[in-house]
Amino acid sequence: MILFLPKLFDELRCMQLNQIALSYSTKQALNFEGNDPHYGNSFGLARIPEFEKVLLALTPLIKQKTGWDNIIPENSYTRIYFNGSDLKKHMDRPGLDITLSVCTFSDINKPWPLCVEDEHGKVHVIEINPGDGALILGTKYTHWRDQLVIDEHTESNSVLLSLEVCLIKIVPMVLPISELQSIRLATQGSQASYFNA
Repeated sequence: MILFLPKLFDELRCMQLNQIALSYSTKQALNFEGNDPHYGNSFGLARIPEFEKVLLALTPLIKQKTGWDNIIPENSYTRIYFNGSDLKKHMDRPGLDITLSVCTFSDINKPWPLCVEDEHGKVHVIEINPGDGALILGTKYTHWRDQLVIDEHTESNSVLLSLEVCLIKIVPMVLPISELQSIRLATQGSQASYFNA
C-alpha cells in the first residue's frame, strides 16, 4: 500500500508545525543524525509532545484511508534535513508498520522525492510538497531519499509522523477491553484543527 495524501495540512498548520520544530532546533533539543546508519546530515527527535498530538489526530484519518481499524499510534518523529542529507535505503523496525511522511516546509526549489520499492520490486518516486503526505507500509517496503544537494543556506523541514514519518502499529483485532478503552480515551477530541480531510 502506497497512498499519496495531498494537502493534508494547510499553509497555516504547516507554519505552526514549523515554528514548533524550529523552537526545538533553537534550543538544540534535536539530535544530530550524521553518524546514524540510516540518516545523514539531519537533525531529528522522537515524541515531541506537540507532534504526538498531531499523530493522535491523524490516526482516525489513517484508519479511514487504509480501511484498517486495528491500528494504534506508536510515535511521531520530527526531522530537519539540510544540504547533504539523505535517508538511506531501509525498512522500518517492527511495530512501525505504517509510515506517513509529511513535508511542512521546503525552500530547496527542486524535487527531492521519497522513493519506495513495493513488494513487486517496482520503485515509486513520490514528490511530497509542503502540506502533502505519503503513507506506506514501512516494515514491508524499502524506502529512501537520495542525497540532497542544495545551496548551503536552504533547508528542507520534513515532519515525519511515525509519522518520513507517522509510525503506526498494527495490532491484533482482539484487544483487552481496558486497552481499547485507553486508546479510545487518548484519541477522543484530538482530531479537530490538525489537518484537512
